[in-house]
Order: sequence, then C-alpha cells, then structure tokens
Amino acid sequence: MNRETTHGRSLIAGINALFRQVETERDEGAILKDNFAQYFAERGIVVSVLRVLRLFIPPLKRIVEGLQTVHNVRHCAIDGCILRAYNQGCRQFVLLGAGYDMRVFRFPEFCDDNSCLWVELDNPATAQRKLQLLKNIPDLTTRTQVRRIQTRFERAKLGNTLSYAGVDRERAICFILEGLVHYQTARDFQRICAEMLTGSAHREIILSFITPAMERSAGQWQRRLFTWLREIPVLFLSPRQLKAHFEQYHCHFFEHWNYDAQVAEFAPQARGRKAGVSQDVAHIARR
Repeated sequence: MNRETTHGRSLIAGINALFRQVETERDEGAILKDNFAQYFAERGIVVSVLRVLRLFIPPLKRIVEGLQTVHNVRHCAIDGCILRAYNQGCRQFVLLGAGYDMRVFRFPEFCDDNSCLWVELDNPATAQRKLQLLKNIPDLTTRTQVRRIQTRFERAKLGNTLSYAGVDRERAICFILEGLVHYQTARDFQRICAEMLTGSAHREIILSFITPAMERSAGQWQRRLFTWLREIPVLFLSPRQLKAHFEQYHCHFFEHWNYDAQVAEFAPQARGRKAGVSQDVAHIARR
C-alpha cells in the first residue's frame, strides 16, 4: 500500500512515477513508455537527497538503478496481464492502492471501450493528491468510465466500497494489486481476498508480491534505504503458498513470473540490465 506523508503526497508512488519518467525518456531500449509519468514524478527533498548521496555511495547508486529497472519490468508485466484479462472478457477493473497509475489512459483498448468500468481505490490523501495533479494534464479523455474512490482498506469493507463504485459483483471483475500485498498483515490479506472472491462469478486477480527468498537476499544498503523511506514489507509469500491460498476460493488458473521470467515474456528490452530486489507477479483466475 502506498505510504503517505503528512502533506498528502505518496512518496513511493511519486518515486515509481519518476522511475517510469526516466525510463520513458531513454533514447533507446526503453522497457515501457508512460508519457503521463512526468506529471506525477516525485521531485521533493527525499529524491534530491538520494540523487546527491548516490554520487558518493556507489552501492546506493546501484540499488536505485536496479530498483528503477525492476519497477518498470514489473509494471510492464502487469500491463500484459491486464490486457489478457480484458481479452478474457473482463470489463470491470478495480485497482487497490492505485497510486499514480494511468493505464486506463495509456491503453487504446480502454480509451475506445465505453463498456468498461475502471475503479481506483486509494487512501484519501493520495487520491486527493492525484486529483490535483490530473488538472495539469491536457486532453485527458477516455470512453471508459473512471471512478476514483477514497477509502482506507483497514477500515472499510471492500464489498461496500465496490457497491458504492457501481461495480456489478455478478459480472467478471479484474482486481489489480501492484505493490500492495507485502504491506498487508496476513489477516488483512486473507480478508481482502475473501471480499474480492465473494460469490461465484468470473474473477481475475493480478498482483505483485515479495517471496521469502527475495526478502532474504536484500543487502544492508537496501534495507537501510527501505527503512529510511518507511517502506518496510511485512508479508512474504512463496508462489506455492499463493497458489494454495487462492485454490481455497476455486481459483484454478495460476501463472507466476519471477523477475527473469517477466523480462523474458514482457520486457525483453531489459535483458542485460542490472536488477535489484524485485517483486514477482502472479495472474490468478476463477473462470
């Protein structure tokens, strides 16, 4: 879940947008192109300090560059999974912890389809900040219905929030949880899953997660950086655990990609680039 500052700015969402902006501006070999990232990129004091420090601390420079690569690879992989869910018939998409995601405006499939509903859920301060920044973007149009709901996941019931957003629980829904699972307690994650999978209708779930092996591989400088940014993961899941968990809800479609598999299938432009601590991606479905 995106962590918020006292000024309502989601620091990690802004840094991720900066990663996408830098990637977009590469002259060649860009992993993805996100022309909206420039409007959300974090340029505050934290980023300024990191840019100075990495000139004097080589390990920090390698970590930041590696994180930029893995973020863009993961974002590209989730792009691909969302389009697969669309091709499977989903026309309702729900982003939990939406941050500064702008996929609905980047994909021609959504811009041209007025049968789609795109719902973004996020904490009030982050959602309000995004609304402010959206005013700076010219000609922002899409035929898809876009609804942004301010909510706190730890307090609100997801079912009530979806009803308020106009989501039809009897139809197919695709839920997207990018960079959110590892900030949940095991109990909260179980609750969110149960609420997403209530009923027997078609469900697609696309998420990123940190494996125990990846958590153990984080070095001293990486841990210091995450602590300084107040981005401390608490939940780690293996692919086997994740698959078994969703099978309880009769989700028998399960695909999983570690970083190398994400590069091979979704982002071949990243081959040969150094990577940092990464999140795996999974596409789960009940069809």
